[in-house]
Amino acid sequence: MTSVVLIPVPTSRAAPGRPLPKPAIVTLKDLCWLAYLYPGRVFARIFPGLTLSIQRPGEWFAKHLARAQRRRLAARLSVAGIAEEQLDSLIDRYLDRAVGRVLLDLTLDHAVSRLAPDAITIEGLEHLRAAQARNNGVLLVSGHFFASRLAKRVLRERGLPVVSVRHPAPPDPAMGRLGRYWLQARYMAFLHSVIGDEVFVETPDCSLEIMRRLRAGELVNVHVDSPFSSQSVRHSFLGRDQTFTTNFIRLAKLAGSPIVPFFFGGDHRRLRIAFEPSLEPTGNPDATLAEILRRLEREVLSRPHDYELWIML
Repeated sequence: MTSVVLIPVPTSRAAPGRPLPKPAIVTLKDLCWLAYLYPGRVFARIFPGLTLSIQRPGEWFAKHLARAQRRRLAARLSVAGIAEEQLDSLIDRYLDRAVGRVLLDLTLDHAVSRLAPDAITIEGLEHLRAAQARNNGVLLVSGHFFASRLAKRVLRERGLPVVSVRHPAPPDPAMGRLGRYWLQARYMAFLHSVIGDEVFVETPDCSLEIMRRLRAGELVNVHVDSPFSSQSVRHSFLGRDQTFTTNFIRLAKLAGSPIVPFFFGGDHRRLRIAFEPSLEPTGNPDATLAEILRRLEREVLSRPHDYELWIML
């Protein structure tokens, strides 16, 4: 059996002959992580409802402190074709979602238990059921929307557990040495407790594990907009040429698994999950990727405040 190994690639490089600059010992990001992981988790465990209720003050601080991020977001959204008069309100909503997702991670079990059945909308479930009926597993392809972890927890509660494929420790230039060498591993361990079943792209047997899961009939989720991969191709996406991988398409073809686009949006008050008609992995993975990206771009532009990666694109 031929396997394609998903290999992360660095997002930045030093100039030839020059070492990468040494990060600061402690940054603001490190201090935020420290507060989040220790007093934050303890407080959320004792007072989950109260933790969710502090979203409004958190949003206020984010809107007034994230000036540099607001400028970057405005520039990126403009490139994607968002009208200038919409930028301020859209960035406010984006920051609201970002704060809400951070608090939601701390209180996910509580939030799911409090989410009313009529506040959850699941569209296109027949597309997923039809793909499952083939008994070859299903590759769910999605993008980095804020509601990802909430949506998968809700699906698990409904008997549809999803395996997440992700990078175990994505590089973050805002981290200092405290973050890189101590806090990030603890944050990723915390996320593992939130996400549950995972396959990491840095492990040597990543592709074999994905194949095993698919052939066992499982649902495997890949975010197609993740930059950490090998065998990359360039495609236009949200106004720019960007790098994407076709490895997951080749794996689906080898496993005989259909590919189902999988989208989600909202928060702990109202959640929407959508499955689209499946795609067959073909001998032309680039064409399949182009169709997936077309659908993902349409979904992002329909509700750009829900899309997490604006700040990184």
